[in-house]
Amino acid sequence: MIWLSYVTGPNGPSIRIFYTAIVDIDTRERLEILRSLFSQREGLDVKILCRDDLKDLYHIARIDPDVVEIVLKKDLCALMISANAKAMGSR
Repeated sequence: MIWLSYVTGPNGPSIRIFYTAIVDIDTRERLEILRSLFSQREGLDVKILCRDDLKDLYHIARIDPDVVEIVLKKDLCALMISANAKAMGSR
């Protein structure tokens, strides 16, 4: 799995390749239900990131900086899914 992020920075447009995506933004309780569905899939790491932890906000900002503002203003969490090394074919 590859997620591409098109970014316009100070040096012009660029494409970032991530093996991580923010799938949903909602309350922690609702994201727990979604996480249980995704966590059964082999090769995926599923995390719920909230504004309570600065490291969580950093991870969200790395993928989509606009989501940080939503999480902070509305007191919501983000569901982040990453393809782990085995899913990418490494040994």
